[in-house]
Amino acid sequence: LYITLPRLNNARDEKRRTQASRDVPPRLVRRYSRLDVRHAGALRRRERVERARGGARRRGEARMVETEDRRRATTHAALRTNHGACGVESRRARGGARRGVVLVTEYEHEASRGRRVGGARAYGVERATDDDGGAVVRARQVGRYADDDASNTIGAVFEARWSAREGDWNRCAFADADGFLTLARAEDVEGSRESDGEDAGWRIEFQTLAKVHCGGGGLGMATCLDWRSDGALAASAADGSFRVMREDASAIEIVDTVEGAHDLEMWAIAFDATRADVLYTGADDCAFKAWDLRDASRAQMVNRKTHCAGVTCVVPSPRDENTVVTGSYDDHVRLWDVRSMKSPVSELNVGGGAWRCRWHPTRNALACAAMGGGAVLVDVDDASGALKEVFTYDEHESIVYGADWVQLDGDDDSSDVLVTCSFYDKSVRCWHV
Repeated sequence: LYITLPRLNNARDEKRRTQASRDVPPRLVRRYSRLDVRHAGALRRRERVERARGGARRRGEARMVETEDRRRATTHAALRTNHGACGVESRRARGGARRGVVLVTEYEHEASRGRRVGGARAYGVERATDDDGGAVVRARQVGRYADDDASNTIGAVFEARWSAREGDWNRCAFADADGFLTLARAEDVEGSRESDGEDAGWRIEFQTLAKVHCGGGGLGMATCLDWRSDGALAASAADGSFRVMREDASAIEIVDTVEGAHDLEMWAIAFDATRADVLYTGADDCAFKAWDLRDASRAQMVNRKTHCAGVTCVVPSPRDENTVVTGSYDDHVRLWDVRSMKSPVSELNVGGGAWRCRWHPTRNALACAAMGGGAVLVDVDDASGALKEVFTYDEHESIVYGADWVQLDGDDDSSDVLVTCSFYDKSVRCWHV
């Protein structure tokens, strides 16, 4: 599959433009593809996006200077993957967690062999002491779940999610480019402890529990997934369909399939945080939808007018049952009140396509993987819902696809440790501000 990356919006990164003709995941199809001009109004939407991009480019440098004057990042580790790094998912912290586990997914199209390859890596993040006795954060690879492991087969992975069920902290699921959802166990295997406090032999071992095919269409890809607190799973597909599944310790059963939920590729799916029967979706047709799973024959809410390009992520707030955030290829993050979804409460241009957003574990803040705009930290005003960019991490050398917080037991800024990843340079970085 050959797809041309559109012109990036960040003038400061000439190096990224030289990579524009490389083979990239098909999710990078945007305003300039034939897919976009198929749906009504696409050309008008494109014009609005380009006008918005022009303003973003003019404001970009001023925004960077302002944020760097206030806060600076400390990079603790710069690591590499074998294939393009395209997603980050941090495991929920247990009480007194001294270390965190982060999954980073990988995707690469090998044109010469006509296949898509990848997998997932587990990185351990923990506090330690340096040679001078000072506190530091260290990150290292502690496990790998790949397609070349005969006992644990998994393809090129778009998305990984840890189980949301209480107490079920060591199970995870993966959506891959071959259209499968894979359920796996990620076991902590303890090792010896070195003098500086780091677990020298600690590692993660993956075991495949179950697989089910839930992709569709010509590309046949499973593109996104979410996990509900009662064990239900939902997965989106490249043909605009989605599936709802039930899982137990060693099996996955598809209980509902909704074909034609969107007109184009679906990139986003998420359960409501408190209403078990409500599901949100977003896709390349610029539509943001809410579904009642008791009768999923049609969407209960459809917004096609707000997003100027594909909807790439939907993230319900873990603290406010009426708040949902969306990200879009139009470079904007939007905050919605689900009681009135004709228009967002607030929106923010983050300087690049907002591919993924993750809520802070304990406060109203977001980590956004803003593709060409880097990794962007956004504060959410508790009273008004206003979005404010507070920092941009720009040390990645290509488009950023994943960003998540890592909870560690320690001092006051422990929850502001982040892991981010970028695609072309196959880079994973652990840092804090």
